[in-house]
Parts: sequence; structure tokens; C-alpha cells
Amino acid sequence: MKTIGIYYRVSTDRQDFKSQQVEIDNWLKGLEEKKKPNSILTFMDEGISGKTTNRPGLKKMLDAAYAGKIDTIVVYRLDRFSRHATTAIRLILNLDDMGVAFVSVTQPVLNLGHEN
Repeated sequence: MKTIGIYYRVSTDRQDFKSQQVEIDNWLKGLEEKKKPNSILTFMDEGISGKTTNRPGLKKMLDAAYAGKIDTIVVYRLDRFSRHATTAIRLILNLDDMGVAFVSVTQPVLNLGHEN
């Protein structure tokens, strides 16, 4: 991982970003030194449902990934990325085709990575 994009999303005012940030920070701290990213870009959406891909933060992150500015996308949990499994899978496979890895820090079975 050279440059990662971290994506945070909350859809209601009863949620906050803190728990997601704590988990991702812990994941980053637990990485081997040689696997730590050189830089981190953060993208956030607040008050927008994960049922739509029409989210400004998500769009900016995907644009950065498709432009080669991000080599790994990190999320707290898959449902923060998308509420629809088919949409999530399609996006993750498109990212994989572009050489962009995907990491869900609380669901490692979903991680799709590339050796760097």
C-alpha cells in the first residue's frame, strides 16, 4: 500500500464517525511497518444512505482510485461502502480490475488485495 483512501459513512444523526475511525486507526497501527501506507486520503459522507452510490465522498474516492491516486480502499465494514451486496461486489471487482485493493477492517474475509 502506497496511498490508501479511507471511506467513512454515517446515515443518521444517531451515528458518528468515531467508532469507525477507532477501528481503522487500530488496523493501521497493527500493520507491519513495510505494509504501512505512505499517505492517506480520507473521504466521508454524512446523512446519506448506503443504498445509493450518489454520495459525494464515495464519488470523489472512486474518481481518485480510477485515476490511480489510491491503490487501496479501506472501510470499517462493507455496509459503510454499500448497502447492496451486488453494488458492492461490482464496485470491488471494478476496482480490482484497476489494480486497487479493498479492505474491510472488521470483515477480513471480504478483503481483496494486491501484493505491493
